[in-house]
Amino acid sequence: MIKSLIKHVVSGILFVSLFASTGSASVVDMQNKTCTDYDCHADLQSKAVVHGPVAADKCDTCHLQLKADSHQFQLTHKTEELCQLCHILPMENYVHQPVADGNCVGCHDPHQSDFQFMLRADPSKDLCLICHADDSFMKKQNMHGPVAMGACILCHEPHSSWKPKLLVAQGNELCMICHKEKIELDRQARHIHPPVEDDCVLCHDPHGSDLPEHLLDEPRKLCVTCHAEIENLIEGSRVVHSPVNDQQQCQNCHYGHSSVVPKLLKKSPLDTCLSCHDREMTLKDGRKLEDMAALLRANPNHHGPIRQADCSACHNPHASSYYNLLRESYPELFYAPFDPNNYELCFKCHRTEMVSSKNGLGVTQFRDGQLNLHYVHVNRPDRGRTCRACHAVHASKNYAHIRETVPYGQWQYKLNFKVTENGGSCDSGCHQVREYDRTKIRPWPHPLDNSTPEK
Repeated sequence: MIKSLIKHVVSGILFVSLFASTGSASVVDMQNKTCTDYDCHADLQSKAVVHGPVAADKCDTCHLQLKADSHQFQLTHKTEELCQLCHILPMENYVHQPVADGNCVGCHDPHQSDFQFMLRADPSKDLCLICHADDSFMKKQNMHGPVAMGACILCHEPHSSWKPKLLVAQGNELCMICHKEKIELDRQARHIHPPVEDDCVLCHDPHGSDLPEHLLDEPRKLCVTCHAEIENLIEGSRVVHSPVNDQQQCQNCHYGHSSVVPKLLKKSPLDTCLSCHDREMTLKDGRKLEDMAALLRANPNHHGPIRQADCSACHNPHASSYYNLLRESYPELFYAPFDPNNYELCFKCHRTEMVSSKNGLGVTQFRDGQLNLHYVHVNRPDRGRTCRACHAVHASKNYAHIRETVPYGQWQYKLNFKVTENGGSCDSGCHQVREYDRTKIRPWPHPLDNSTPEK
């Protein structure tokens, strides 16, 4: 006759403990005393949580006395089968190894415990460390909060799961259990890093890392696992932007999760650049870079890419084979023989005829009659003037961002450029005062044409 049926619900698992009301009242029937009446087992009912059979003095549920007059016992069934007689666990796709081995006592004390479910240690702190204390992630400098606390059950099921690694949820749905506000905010942004929508562990180690933010690798090495074209560019370039190699690397300019700006930039492209270029800098070769923020404030006539707040139109922000991180070729020196291939950067926006055509009608406003004065200055086989001779490449106070002074070695010659209704004049250290007038009819060849004859 069954005297009692005790049902225990533990983490959604129903297990039933059955105790018989007839037969031996105890494993050891010596003067009607039970196992816990004797000094050797008197403490087995002293802790907060006691196993049902122990609480009911039904030790023979698990232990079999070999001889009535002896203190010799064995388990009623094999160790790996014994617990399953009462505790039926649902076996999902992925099973914790101790469960698969029937080693329930690896985590549970079979008699009593200070912790719920008779666990051998605090599940929010120490339990998993019984086996996993020596795992490599336990030695990392920066540990994920649940790992540092030993609260593995926040992410992992203790017995089995339908998901790999015994996870309680899969992909970013797992991370959202704690980081829901951050992930949802990122997903509302205009530009989202794909791993934010796919899987956080593509970039972050869920247990711990020697790097900040639990990153799997240094920022640049991590980023180029997907952005290999950037690494190829860096490795194959003679000029590398210094932020690419400093401590923050890619994170100097880019957010890792999302941004309101394209390319996950932290600010607009121009503001991103000016967050560093707001002071004078000295390069490794001794050259000085101007305080670009101050230059732009003082000179309202900005080059087109500056007006569009897009420094990357001319400069590659990561690396380049050309000096000053330029995207295409542009002469490094003040004088240069004219070759269209040397001006690929300028010709990305400007028509090649501006320099290659002697006749400037319909090509440029900088002409005297028909003569294209860009052609006169630049299109020479030996000492052609490069664009920088007359134009400030970033900004100027003058029309067409004409320079106030011409750089020549350590000298700065005043250009003294003046605009007139139909042209202008120049009185620089390069030549005597020269005027040009677009409306005048000049003889051809033009008297100012001292360039190579057009073929």
